[in-house]
Amino acid sequence: MKDNNYKNRISTPVVSRSTILSVISDDKSLALLRTIASGNGDSNSDILRSTTMLTRTQYYSRIADFIKAGLVKRKNGKYFITSLGKVVYNNQRILESALANSWKLKAIDSFEILNGFSKEERQRFIDKLIDDHNIKTIITKEYSNPQMNNVLMQKSVETGYQRQEKSSFNIMIVEDEPDTLFTYKKFLATEGYNVDAYVDPYEALKHFVNLNRPYYDLVITDIRMPGLNGLQLYQRMKSIDDSINIIFVSAIDALEELASIFPSLSLGNIIRKPVTQEEFRDKVKAAIAQDGFIP
Repeated sequence: MKDNNYKNRISTPVVSRSTILSVISDDKSLALLRTIASGNGDSNSDILRSTTMLTRTQYYSRIADFIKAGLVKRKNGKYFITSLGKVVYNNQRILESALANSWKLKAIDSFEILNGFSKEERQRFIDKLIDDHNIKTIITKEYSNPQMNNVLMQKSVETGYQRQEKSSFNIMIVEDEPDTLFTYKKFLATEGYNVDAYVDPYEALKHFVNLNRPYYDLVITDIRMPGLNGLQLYQRMKSIDDSINIIFVSAIDALEELASIFPSLSLGNIIRKPVTQEEFRDKVKAAIAQDGFIP
């Protein structure tokens, strides 16, 4: 069961560099992305189609590709560019500026080869020719050995996943009562689970984000917490990792309320306080043993 569950977690779709390059590979796609970026979240389909002059098929196929690649999101019938989309768009603007300055960039390379510039002379020459600050920063930056960086990065990724594969199931618990948190952690630690426990939901979310990859097989959270409650915490985590598996702990009968917000939740996703060690353990085992995670 562990092997299958592990495969499910690491198979969460990750957008690749080639996917993003493919999505923005033609001028019409770039024009659409530029229009969405400049619209500041105030652009609906009618505005975007009339501005870009795309056919219905051209427009919706590109929007679907943008959303799938994580560059664009839709909210209340309007489209806005995501944080990843902003990075991609900004780099695309730098590329366009570089192409517009390609003659000057060639001149810098040619003069450097012919004249053997010192660092200071090269910088002065660049300052005279290039106005774009981003391009200046890029062409004057000293890069380390890329092959060594790739090796170190690959080793880091491999080590992380190997460590996860060899460990037991990874569980996060978020509970604002320290004594209760200690009790829950002890329940699971005695069963051999890897448990990360947090009193502060904001710290839990920060750690979840900083992992930068699917890691937890299960998140257990109290519902009523100050600042960021369990429902808000789950919504934020789910927006990052759509396959996240959750159990809510509550002193009240919250199933109807939760089901109205998250229709896929069931009794298996709720632990009612107070709870015995046996009941807690059984709920966790059942949640982890699910064939799939809550959609």
